[in-house]
This record gives sequence, structure tokens and C-alpha cells, in this order.
Amino acid sequence: MKRSRPPALDVELTQLAAFKSGRTHREINDDRHSYQISIYGRECTRRLINSNVLVSGMEGLRCEIEFCNRIYVWFAAKNLVLAGVNSVTIHDESDVTLWDLSGSFIFSEDDLGKNKAMASIAKLQEINNSVLISAKTTVLVKEELRDFQVVVFTNTMLEKAVEFNKYCHQHQPPIAFIRADVRGLFASVFCDFGPKFTVFDVNGEDAYSSCAYILKETRSRTAVSIVHPSPDDLGFRAGDKVVFSQIRGMEGLCDGRPRVISTSSGKNFCIEEDAMNYSVISPCGGVKKVESKELMFKPLHQALYNPGDFSNNGGSLYHHLAFQALDEFIGKLRRLPFSGFEGDAKIIIDIFVDINNRLPVDRRVSINRKLLRDFAFGARAVLSPMATIFGAIVGQEALKACSGKFHPFFQFFYFDSIESLPSESLNSEDLKPMSSRYDAQISVFGSKLQKKMEESKIFVVGSGTLGCEFLKQVALMGVCTGDSGKLTITDDGFIEASTIARQFMFSDQNIGQLKSNVAASAALLINPRINVQALQNRACPDSEDVMDNWFWEDFTVVINALDNIKEQYVDYINKRCLYFRKALLDSATLGSKCRTRTIIPCLTDNSSASLDRLRNYEYLRSVYERPLNMEHCLSWAKSQFDILFDKTPNEANRYLTNPHEYLAAMRHGIEAKYTLHNVHVCLEDHLTCDTFSDCLSWACHKYHQYFVHDIMMMRLVNFDKATFAFVRPIEFGLDEATLEFIKAAAILRSTSFGIPIPSWVDDDYMMSQAVGKVVTPKYEVNKETCFRFTTEPRADDATLVNEIVPKLEISRGKVAADFRMHPIQFDKDGDRNYHMELVYSLASFRAKNFGIDSFKMCPARYFFRQTNSRVDASRPIASGLVCLELYKVIDGKDKIESYRNTCVDIAVPSLSTSQPLPPTMTQFKGINWTVWKLWELGGDKMLEVLIHDLSKVGITVATVAFGHHRVIYNSLKDEHQERKQRTLPDLVRQFARADLRGSRYFYVVVSCYEDIVLPLIRIRNLDGNLFA
Repeated sequence: MKRSRPPALDVELTQLAAFKSGRTHREINDDRHSYQISIYGRECTRRLINSNVLVSGMEGLRCEIEFCNRIYVWFAAKNLVLAGVNSVTIHDESDVTLWDLSGSFIFSEDDLGKNKAMASIAKLQEINNSVLISAKTTVLVKEELRDFQVVVFTNTMLEKAVEFNKYCHQHQPPIAFIRADVRGLFASVFCDFGPKFTVFDVNGEDAYSSCAYILKETRSRTAVSIVHPSPDDLGFRAGDKVVFSQIRGMEGLCDGRPRVISTSSGKNFCIEEDAMNYSVISPCGGVKKVESKELMFKPLHQALYNPGDFSNNGGSLYHHLAFQALDEFIGKLRRLPFSGFEGDAKIIIDIFVDINNRLPVDRRVSINRKLLRDFAFGARAVLSPMATIFGAIVGQEALKACSGKFHPFFQFFYFDSIESLPSESLNSEDLKPMSSRYDAQISVFGSKLQKKMEESKIFVVGSGTLGCEFLKQVALMGVCTGDSGKLTITDDGFIEASTIARQFMFSDQNIGQLKSNVAASAALLINPRINVQALQNRACPDSEDVMDNWFWEDFTVVINALDNIKEQYVDYINKRCLYFRKALLDSATLGSKCRTRTIIPCLTDNSSASLDRLRNYEYLRSVYERPLNMEHCLSWAKSQFDILFDKTPNEANRYLTNPHEYLAAMRHGIEAKYTLHNVHVCLEDHLTCDTFSDCLSWACHKYHQYFVHDIMMMRLVNFDKATFAFVRPIEFGLDEATLEFIKAAAILRSTSFGIPIPSWVDDDYMMSQAVGKVVTPKYEVNKETCFRFTTEPRADDATLVNEIVPKLEISRGKVAADFRMHPIQFDKDGDRNYHMELVYSLASFRAKNFGIDSFKMCPARYFFRQTNSRVDASRPIASGLVCLELYKVIDGKDKIESYRNTCVDIAVPSLSTSQPLPPTMTQFKGINWTVWKLWELGGDKMLEVLIHDLSKVGITVATVAFGHHRVIYNSLKDEHQERKQRTLPDLVRQFARADLRGSRYFYVVVSCYEDIVLPLIRIRNLDGNLFA
């Protein structure tokens, strides 16, 4: 029974405007707004935090309120609140219905019958207390829009949208206008940011920069040479705007004001600049391209009939006409089409044909009646994945309008996921509502698929920010809510204060608690019927006693939500899904980008794919050889931190744990010589590093190596290059900056080797006395000993590796058998953990070597936050796209054409989809197979039979493992040779400690000396009996 509507508790917009006036011109708080600064920069953040936004669910279809939800309004509002704008006003005149529960995490069953805007205020406010959130529940008139910088309208009748858009377009200054519609598996967005809108960052990428050398100065122009041009493209063209920095004696040129390139040719370009008054001390510095663009938007009534080219935006003219047909249908009938009603679908098709016939002949499209029928049937529903995707997109477009950061959609954007519909044809009976919270979803997919979703068993790996988005989605979709359904989540992490601002499931009171437990509780609040189990284990080989074979066999699909976790854990999940033949839905986010990947057993390729930001060789050479700015110095410093305290200790532990297997795997690696050399040095250092004084001595040696010796070598090798003429070594002293570096390096060194740290380290006098006693050797500088950075393997690499291996073995024999190092992962936000202290000191001294202006610690933290930050919209977009694939997996689609991989860049903006690649076919001596292929062997056979059978086709077995990581046979070990005479079940029971009782088969992974990947080998009882 519908609850009575509470009296309107409207906040009048005139009163709200008066209240907001006291919050205008807010200043940036470095602590509170650090995350925004890391993504948008200071100037864009200043505009962002002073913006007022209206988000309207809108009136206009009063008779349809019971059946049409606008839940993506709340997803857009959530992203705006997370971003930290000045204020968000929610406008909606309708009440919460059952349909809203299928897609909105804001509402619960207790909110049924309440006004949507009023029911959402408290929950949105919990996300960010610094944002003023208010509600309006009465009719909105256009004059009330004047107090906002951005207005977002959804579910708005066309004539009303045109009226509001005209007002916003003509207002001074213009008010950014966004209109969005989500209709089943179709969606549209329209943006109008005014007659003239400036984009300050068009693509979210680091602007092209290089090292500049002033060639000559005349009274009218200055010629510039690019020292490190890109091998493929100069990067600077006539008409580009550039800014200069770090050119000593030409401070007037380095004032931050953009200069326009008049001509460019080869490695040189010229600017119109009178440089005769400059007294050049150092003609070498940095030059950076300024990326900005002005857009001229058309109002809705003009753009609607002249939409322009769709090639740069998503969708097509077909989508554009379909949404026009729907607008006409609503205008005539004052309602939305009914799901499954052929009469309404026919009207939509007839209107579409009429609109299409009005177009010029060369612009007309062919009629796809089935597509239009599906469009009409789903027009009433807003699905959770689509709402999440477009709530995030609309929220991000609003933030672009507020800040000028990233390129907006110009002007229409369309998207559909028609492939997500069930394979079986649906009749009207399948689509009938069942008076449940999933009625909106049933109206699109039918009750049969809904039942399958409820009985599914899903494993979500990770419950951080991306994992929480997935949990929200599956809870809203009703997945794992049936009697046999089960949702399992795992995460070994704890909630930190730094993660609170980036998601909505955790709050301040959860700091220090386990992520998986809190996330599971939050999912139950969204949908009390979900069957959720929370684990506290990292999905890796160490947890296979918990996540054993029977654990993995139980799931329908695995969702990888590791996001920014190290690649080896992502690779492990990929291998487990391959081993157990499980579908894997993978996603990753980086900055403004995200990508999703669908892996279906025997249908698609399963090779790992990384979303790491691509950095070309010239960038690396700038970082390592000739830094141009403090950011390059920080990148170099972070890489040194990782090598010294994270990567090398981890590699050393891997080597000490399984030396033979480690060396066999490393010999063919591109970076093998560097990695093995670092491991060898690390083990040798351990033999001479017993006390904190030894760590101090090591830190002093590192200072001399980095800032004296390496710099002198660099000058020697590059003596003929003018760019290195002003590079200077820094003599060692006992000043405050040097002591800070020595202290941080020594403390981290002690932590890495497990050496106690004395209590006097914070006493400056005691520290200076200890450092003063250190004697450092003099380094010999010559060309032969010079280190040159390279990313390419050389012909003598194999020889160098062979020389290092015996030295490694000798070092291993000297250390204790149980010795392991303590790797340290870089944490920029740790309180006096000395991570940032060391990295900042390294970068500052590096900058001093090259005559680069340094900056303070706080901007350095911003740099690393920016490097690792994700735009808030990227995660919900990724989760929504993955859940559109989840519909297909649960439905059991068996054609590769049904599935999609996606790549999204919110900054450009672009959303591209592609069909997954089929499995790669391996061909070896007349035999063909893919990684999904299974070879079988009887459980009564000896290991020797397996080795012999493979040798007959030219395959030489190197190792045999149970579950990729539990090696039961290694051909290099003499003591393993006797295992050839035993059966594989016996070996697995004894050496892999696996319980085979109750199973009819198991798999082993065989690696070989040939450069091929073998399929899994299934060991089973030929008579079909279970293993005892």
C-alpha cells in the first residue's frame, strides 16, 4: 500500500541563494582539497569549490511517476558531492516507488512514498559534510536558475528542456546546461556550456614538454632548439602556445605567460619575442605546450535539428532520431511506452520513419524495426548499471563545466548495450511486473533472467573503492539474493582516512576496520536479501589453504576489483580463472581512463592486459638523464625508492625462497641483468650491515653516488652537449637538508634489514656527530664506469647475466637460511614514516644538481596524488560496464559477438567498445591448441608417462605444478628424479598437500623448455570413480 506523501519541506531557492552567498569565494584548504588539487590543479579546483549545481529529476510526467524512475539523478549528485562543489540542490516532485529500489543505493524500502529529493538529502550529506545540500520539491521556473553555474535535467519533456536551455544559453554569464535520459539499455546526453566556453585541459594528459636551448636572440624574434625531440613527432607546431621555465637570465621569458610559436621546422621553432634586453646566464631550460581550447555550443533547439558529426562522440544519427521519436511520443500521448506492448512500439517506429523521411535523402538511415522495438519496450526502465554509468558521466560533465578541466561532450552523446538483452525472445508475459523491487529490471530482461541472477554465485576480489561500486551494483540488481545464491568478497586491507573521500560505503567511524566486513554490511543495507560472505584474505598463493579447489569450483563468475593493486595479483586471479574455467570480468582505472575486459572460457583470449600509463622513451630519458622540472626529479626519486626498498627486497626474497626456479624464470627477462645485479648487491650489503651505524654509512655513500659521482660521470660523457654545461655536483656537508636525507635513508635501510633504530635519531646534534664520523671512499670517474640508462636489451646481456649468477649463489651461501628482507611500499601520506622525507630529499638535491627550482613538501605530495589518482567517475563507469557484461555471462551467451571490451577516457571524452579477441592458437610440430584446451591423463599413470608422452612430440618438461604455484616436480633437481616412478595423485597429496577426496579429476600445470605455453592437463580416474 502506498504511503501518504509527507508535507512539502521545500527549501525556497531565494532563501538558499542568500545562504550560499556566505559561502562564495571559498579559498582552497590544502588538506581538505588535496584530492581535488591532485586531479584538477589549483586554479580549476578554485572554480570547482565555488560552483553551485542544480540537479533536477524534473516534473512533466506526473501521471507516470509510479512507473518512471530517475535514479541516475542520484548517481550524478553523488559524484558532484564527492568532488566537493560549493552546493548541490536536488529538485524532484515525485515520491519513491518500488521501481526506484532496483537502481538507487540512496533509497531503501523505508523511503517508499517519501519525496525523492527530501529522502536523499541526509544520505548525500553523509558523503561530504563540506558541501551544502538542499532540496526543492515544488515546480521549478526558469528564473530560479540564475543562482547556479551548472544545471542538470533528467526525464524532462522536450519543450520544457528547450525553454530552460534558451534561458541558460542567453544568461550572462552563461549557465552550463546538461540534459540526460536513460531508457533501458539506451542513453543520451546533451551539453550546452554557452556560446563561448574555454577548456583549460583538453585531454587530461601531461602537456608535451622538452628541453629548450636558446639559439639566438634578435630584436623581433627568439629562436629555440629542442634538445630531446620526439622520434616520431616534434610536438611543437606553428600556432601552438608554449611557456618557458628555468632559463637563467631570461626571467622575463619565464614569466608563465604563453607565447605563440610563429614558425617551426625540424628541431627548431621561433616565437615573436624581443629578447635583446635579456642577459643570458644559462640558455638551457624547459618549454611546455599549453593545452587549451575554446568551444562554441549551440542551444538545444538548434542542435537538435543540426547535430553535426557523430564520429567524435558516441552513438549515431540512428540513436539521435530514436530519442527524437520518443520525445514526440511523450509529447503526443503524455506518457512513456509500455513494456512489451506492440502497439506503443509501432507508434515509435512510425514516428521514427516520419522523422527520417523529413531528412535530406543523403542523410536518411535504414530502418531497424527490431532495434526500435527493443528501445520502446525498455523506455520506462532505468537499470542500475546504466544509471551508474550515466550518473558518473553526467556528474563529470557538470564538473567540467564548473572547472574547465577536460573536454566536454560536444554536444550529443549516445550509447546502447543492446547485446545485453537475453538470447531468448521475450514475450509480454515475461516482462510483466511482479510487485518487487526488481520490476524495472524485469521489464527489460524478463523474469527468467532475473531468477538466474538471484541464484548466481559470484566472487568479487577486492572491496576498496572499485569493489564497493561492484557490491552496490550487484545488490541493486538482485544478484545472489536467491536461496542458493551467494556473493563472496575478499580483501585483506583496512579502511584508511585517505580512502573515505573517494567512495560512499565507508565513513569516518569505519577507519581502522576491515574493508570486506564493512563493505558486506553496507551491501546488506542496500539490499537486505543479498547472501554475502566477507573474507579477509588476499587472493594469492599464500591463501590457497582458504581459497582451495572447492572454493573456486563453486562460483558462476569472478569479478576482479583490485584496481591499483600490483599486477602479480591481477595475473594470479587470471590464472585461477583459467585453471578452473571460470568467466572473469576484469577492470582497471587510471586517472581519467578506465577499461573493462571480458574473459569467457574457451571463447575469448585470456592474456593479461595492463592499464599502466604509457610513457615513451623520451620521457624516461628526461627523467633519468636531463630532468626539465621538479616533477621529473620527483619521478626519478620515486623510482630510486622503489628499487632500493620495494622491488629489490621483494626480488631478493623470491630468489632466497626458490633460487633455482627464480633464476630459470629470470634468465630471459629484459631487465634480468639489472634485477640480478641489484639482488646480488643487496645480499652482499646484508653481510656488512649489522648496526644502525652501518646504515648511516650506507646512506652517506648513497649521497655521494647520486649527487657527486653520477653527476660527474654524466658531465664527462656529455661534455660536448651544451645542456649539461651547467650541471653541477653538490659537495657533502652537515647542513639540515643533508642530515634529513641521511636520516631518512638510514631509517628505511634499517627497517628493510630488520635492524633496531636507536632512540637518538631525532636528536640533530647526535645525528650530525654520527654522520661526521663516516668515512666515504673517493669514486673514480671515467667513461668505462659510466652508467647509461637504456630500455633496450643488448647483445652482451646474456653474458652479463651468466657472470652474475655464480656471484649470487656464493652470496646466498653466506646468508642465513631463514633470512628474508622487509620490503617497504611507498606511502606518500604516512605520518613520519620517512617515505616522503627521503623522496623529497632525493628530488630536491637532484633539482639542485641541474639548476632546477625546487618546491616545498606539500606540492610534492600533490604530485604523487595526481600520479596515482583516479577521477571519481572512472570507477562507477567501469563497474557499470562490467555489470552490463554480467547480464550476458549469467544469461549464458555462447557467441563471442555478444561480449564487449571497453576503453573509456573521460577527459577526451571517448567511450569505445570492441569485441574480445578469440583465444590465441599455438602451433607446435603439427599440434594446435589454445590455453583453454585440456589434455587428459589417467590418474593411475606415473609421472614418467606424462614426461615421456610429451617428449614424443618434442616437448621437454621443466616443471610440473599443482595450481600454478605448488611445484611437485622440477627437472633441475636431482632429488626430484625419483618422483617419476610415482603417480600424480600421490605426488599432489604429499608435496602440494592437496586433499583430493571427493573429486573425479584435478589439473596440473606443465612448463617446458620450449618457448610455448602448454594447455592444462587434467588427471582423472578413467572409470569415473572419485579419488580416495
